[in-house]
Amino acid sequence: MFFAEDFPCRDEYMTYSMIAEMRDALLRFGYSTVIDSTAPFNVTRQFLLTTRVKPVNPLLVVFTVDRPVLLERTMEKYGDDAPVSSYEKRWENPPKGFPIFKFKSNNEAEFDDYYARLQELLQSETHPFKPEFHSALSSNGIRKALKSFLGGR
Repeated sequence: MFFAEDFPCRDEYMTYSMIAEMRDALLRFGYSTVIDSTAPFNVTRQFLLTTRVKPVNPLLVVFTVDRPVLLERTMEKYGDDAPVSSYEKRWENPPKGFPIFKFKSNNEAEFDDYYARLQELLQSETHPFKPEFHSALSSNGIRKALKSFLGGR
């Protein structure tokens, strides 16, 4: 979290813009990137998944949890179900034809099963961004890339 505060963030546009800049900097250096966001709106998802860096194959991973389990977890963490009802009111189903991996996470065993499936997909022979196709940056290279990204600071 950029502002050390719970949803909703006070300046989502700035936050998403910074995330997109970091994503593009890493993609230019040959890294795959993962953006962990609750983005309920398609316009936000599209923004986070669109880059001028080529070639890129976007994949939207949607975590699903049965509502009773989600409510129990939310009550444990926040003391009420307001985050769930707020999110449900804002949620838009992703557009048809967009690559989506549905990840079910009601319990630890289910999470492990879906995580293994996602790993298998991302490491399969048909996945074009396998780590072995990219040269790894040294820690100096990573620092140089971040320094360049931050404007030489």
